Amino acid sequence: MCVVFLLLLFAATARANPVGPCYKECDERLISDEEDFDVSCNETCKVAKCHDGCDRWRSAISTSCYEVCEEDKTVFKNKLSLYCIRGCNIAINLYMKAIESEVGTPVEPYLVAETRTNVSIAIQWAKSPYENISYLVQWRYDNMHHDWEYYKPTKLLKDHYLNVEGLHPYTKYRFRVAFILLENYPPIFSEESISISTLEYGAPSNAPSITCLTAVSATRISLTWAPPSLPNGPILSYVLYIQEIPLYSTMIKDITDTSDGLHYMFINLKPSTTYKIALKARNLMGESPMDERNITTLSKKEISSLHNSPAYLVYGSNHTVIRKGLKILDEKNTVFKIENDSISVTGVALHVRRNLFFVADSIGNVHSVDEFKVNTIRHSEKVFPTLLSMDWLNDKLFMAEEHEISRCDLNGKNYEIVLTDMKHRASDLHVDPINGYLYVTMADHNEGGLYRVDLSLLDSGESLDFKRTQLIVNDYYLTAFLVDYKNFRIILPRNNNTVISVALDGSDASDIRENSQTQRYKNITSIAGNQDRLYYSTGHQLFGEEYHVSENKYYENVFDNGKFHLSLHPWIIKHFKYVFVLQY
Repeated sequence: MCVVFLLLLFAATARANPVGPCYKECDERLISDEEDFDVSCNETCKVAKCHDGCDRWRSAISTSCYEVCEEDKTVFKNKLSLYCIRGCNIAINLYMKAIESEVGTPVEPYLVAETRTNVSIAIQWAKSPYENISYLVQWRYDNMHHDWEYYKPTKLLKDHYLNVEGLHPYTKYRFRVAFILLENYPPIFSEESISISTLEYGAPSNAPSITCLTAVSATRISLTWAPPSLPNGPILSYVLYIQEIPLYSTMIKDITDTSDGLHYMFINLKPSTTYKIALKARNLMGESPMDERNITTLSKKEISSLHNSPAYLVYGSNHTVIRKGLKILDEKNTVFKIENDSISVTGVALHVRRNLFFVADSIGNVHSVDEFKVNTIRHSEKVFPTLLSMDWLNDKLFMAEEHEISRCDLNGKNYEIVLTDMKHRASDLHVDPINGYLYVTMADHNEGGLYRVDLSLLDSGESLDFKRTQLIVNDYYLTAFLVDYKNFRIILPRNNNTVISVALDGSDASDIRENSQTQRYKNITSIAGNQDRLYYSTGHQLFGEEYHVSENKYYENVFDNGKFHLSLHPWIIKHFKYVFVLQY
């Protein structure tokens, strides 16, 4: 950019005169600096040349330090001038810091009234008190993970007003202003604006995206999706298509009520059959493009195999992780052990499809355990995960920390805090990848209970404030829960010594343990379930239920004693037959 940038406000220049501090920095740097540019110049000569560069900084504002120190370079073969250039750059950097300190962070730009259209927004900002400062404007999308971009980066602005064109309809943007003090030096950025939206116009520009498509049985397919990123107007409905491949008719479903989330379950399908699932969004002006996927329902043989496979409880107890069958007399096996008695297991999560389990300990480590080895994938001396939950569809491990929820890849990479500003540490945590929700319980006298948040809201790249979660069951005493994925229910032990079942949105509550003989459902800290039987811990005892058909009653038995962190998967866990010992 062949533009001359001058700061002509002499009072400010005097206040920010960098020559004296520049001399001092030259003296300190060159005395202690062992770098030698290989010229015939002793220490006194080097300092003098550096001081000379300090004196030339005003001239360099309109050209460059390289040019104002040009006269020396022809004599000493391009090397002696480097000391002059160094001094000149020191002076300009000191000057820039002084101006930045005086100016501070400029206030955010704002919308000019009655200037919004469907493709443009006019913004204005406070003019700088310094003359001949130029401006550039940066923009980014409001709700998407998007870096700042310059709007017309080659067109420098002298005015403090800009009409930003070429925007998308019904899209939220944020703006900030770059104050250019000197060419080739970093600008000063203003605060970012509030979210500003263009007006609506046209059908959605892109398709809603299928985020999760799962065959949950031989006759059911679960679909979860995210809205189009460029809807161009309020979405009125989503149009779902399902077609049996390769022939046969197409079923169309129009969904207008999305209050329970962007999810749908296709039922009454054929086993071992491939279907094409497609999805569009519709606003007042028309339909979006289509996103589509193919998926095959499970076979009856697969379902039978799953039902007939033995299930195991996997739970943490003091310094170990234990696998145990679901009958009270079944043998229990230690599958993971920490040798140091001062370190205990604080959380366990399973990834059955990949034959992995994960263990959190009391000194801030998270370990991944497979058939062959133990890997420590996370370590923190400040944050100690106490709960783990696995998103086994997207291969993400969720962790409950002090006042936040975080997640990472299975190898510990791409760590990010997804929920922040919780009043208290979560008492229980479960991911429901099939239906697309994260559920959390938190104890609080006023706001305690079961919260949920749509998983798609956690993909923006920024932490989500806990205030944006939805409280679906208000209960101060609620500390543990179980997600029944297949039946779309949540199982909640209540402090009145019973267990209720609710829908995924917290509605439709029903007591499912009125027929319990002993009712030991108080103070439950973790809970799991298999084939309508519950297994739960009070922190010091592990209980399991038995159902007597003739009496139509549930009986509770003590399975184990200790300190527990309970997890269960109702499928066989083939590779948990050996012991891993972790030494510290």
